[in-house]
Amino acid sequence: MAYPSIDQYQRALQNPQYVFADAQLKSGTIRSSGLGLPLVASGGFALTYALESGGRKFAVRCFHREAPGIERRYAAISTKVKGLSSKYFVDFDFQQRGAQIEKGYYPLVKMAWAEGETLGEFVESNYKDRAKLSNLIASLTELSKYLESVGIAHGDIQEGNLMVADAGRKVQLIDYDGMYVPEVAALGGSELGHRDYQHPKRSFANFGPRLDRFSFISLNLALRALCQRPALWNASQSGAGVIIFRANDFAAPGQSVVIQDIAKIPGLERDAKSFMSICAAEFSAIPSLSDFFNGANIPAVLVQQIVVGTVQRAGYISQYPVLNPANYDVFHANIGAMVELVGKVIEVKVDRTRHGKPYIFINFAPWKGKAVKIALWSTALTGERELPSAAWVGQWVTIRGLVEPVYSSKKLGYDHITITAALASHVSKITEQEARYRLTPGSSVQAASRPLSTNAAALIALKNTGSASEVLVGAAPRKQAPTPTATAQPQALTSNQLALQKLRQQAAPTGGQASSTNSTGTNSVAGAGTRKPTNLSGGAGPTNYSQNHAAAPRKKTGFFNWFMDLFS
Repeated sequence: MAYPSIDQYQRALQNPQYVFADAQLKSGTIRSSGLGLPLVASGGFALTYALESGGRKFAVRCFHREAPGIERRYAAISTKVKGLSSKYFVDFDFQQRGAQIEKGYYPLVKMAWAEGETLGEFVESNYKDRAKLSNLIASLTELSKYLESVGIAHGDIQEGNLMVADAGRKVQLIDYDGMYVPEVAALGGSELGHRDYQHPKRSFANFGPRLDRFSFISLNLALRALCQRPALWNASQSGAGVIIFRANDFAAPGQSVVIQDIAKIPGLERDAKSFMSICAAEFSAIPSLSDFFNGANIPAVLVQQIVVGTVQRAGYISQYPVLNPANYDVFHANIGAMVELVGKVIEVKVDRTRHGKPYIFINFAPWKGKAVKIALWSTALTGERELPSAAWVGQWVTIRGLVEPVYSSKKLGYDHITITAALASHVSKITEQEARYRLTPGSSVQAASRPLSTNAAALIALKNTGSASEVLVGAAPRKQAPTPTATAQPQALTSNQLALQKLRQQAAPTGGQASSTNSTGTNSVAGAGTRKPTNLSGGAGPTNYSQNHAAAPRKKTGFFNWFMDLFS
C-alpha cells in the first residue's frame, strides 16, 4: 500500500484530534518545534512523534514507507512480547487503522515512552565515568543472554534503539520493526539494521535468533575500551550516533586505526584480535557474547594487521546518503529521507523566540535565499555539551537526520530545508580532512538498510549511472551517486534527475509536499475543525530571527497572533 508522505503527516498531525482513532492519542499534544511544527524522527519504515496525553508520554510511529508484512509481523511480535512480560520491552499497541490522513486510513504503533536516555546519549555523557559504563556493560551482557535464551532477536541493536536509565543498570529496547520471533521466520528479514553496529556480511538471508550477536560484541569491546581509555572517544571522532566503531572498521579490520589502538590497551589485545577475525569471518561464525568474552569459538580467520598509512584508505561507508548542504537541490530531492550531512558552517544564529525560548540555527549558506540548516530548539540546548556559536563559522560539522519539508517565507525571501537536532550532541565537529574524505566523489558507499521496492528498482534501472536516492525519497541505491565535493556549490538538477523528479511528483498522493512558493496557508486536513494546519511552505519563523535580519514591520492580524502563540 502507498503510505502518506512526511509532508502529509506534518500537516495533519498539527490537529491530532482529527487524525488518530485512539481516544488517548486524540486528546494528546504532539511535541513541536519553535516553528510550531511537529518534531519528527525517522527510523526504518516509520516517522516517530512524541505525544503527551493525560500526564503520560507516548512514542507514536506512523508508517511512511512500505513495510513488507508489517501487519503480520507486529501481530506476532506483540503476542510474543506480551507473553514474555519482560522488563526489556515497553508496552506497545499496533493499530491497523490508527491514523486517518486525508481520505485514507493507515497503521501506526502506539508505544509507551521508555525511561531514560538513548544508549548514544548515555555513553556520550558518561564515557569518562567508569562506574556507569561498567553498569551498562553488565546490563547489555544480561540482555544479550536473555534474548538468546528465549530465542528472539531485536535485529537493530544500536545507539538509538536502546534506552538507558538508573546509571546504566536498566536498559530497554524500542523500535520493533525488524524483530525476529519464530512466528515470522518465514517472512524473512525486513531490514539490515544500522551498519555502524552490524557485521559487514549480514544479509536478508540472516534472519534468526542470533541476529544481535555482533552488535553486542562490538558494543562490549567499545565500552570496555572506553573504561580504560576515555580518550578513545575523541580520537575515534565518536558522537552523532557513533560509539567508537564505524562500518569501515568492520569492513576492513586490518586497516582500522581504532581496533589497533584498542589492541594496545592492557588486557584487550586478545579480544581486539578476536574481533578482527569475527569481522572477517562469515556471519554464521559469530560467537555469542559470552564466548567472545571467554575467548571461545572464535572463527579461525587470520587478519593481517596493516599500518593504515601504507595503504589507500577505503571508501567511506555510510548508513545514509552523504550530502553536502551547499547543494540545496540535492537536499530538496531527499525530503523525507534520512541523510548524513557533512558541511562547512557559514553562520551560526543564536537567539530567542518571541516567548523567550532559546534556539540555534547552523547555516550552510546565507540565510536569505535557498539554504540548508541545522536547527537546535530549546529542548536540544541542555547538558554540558559545547553549543554551536560564532566560533564554529568556517568549521566542518556532521549530523545524521531527517530532511524536513521546505519552510518558506516569500516576504523575507528565503526557502529553508532543515535537519533538526534532538540534542546538541547529535552535531559533531570533524576535521576538514575527514569531511573531504566523506564527500569525495566516488568515495562514499551507502549501505542498503532495506530491500528495494519494485518501483524503486525500476526507476533506478532507468538511471544508468549513480543512485536514485537523490530523487526517490528513501530509496536504497545499488551504487552511491557521486557526492558533491566539500567545496561544491549548489548545482542544477541534471535532465535525468529532473525527469525522475517529475515521475515521483506525478506518482505522489494528492496532498503531497507543499509548493515552496505557496504562502497562503490554504492546505487543510480532511475533517479539520476551526484550527487550520500551518502551511509548511509559508508563515513566519521565530520573531527575533526575522527582526534581526531587518524584516519589514508586520501587521498583527488574528492569524499572526495565533501563529506566534505556537512559539511557547
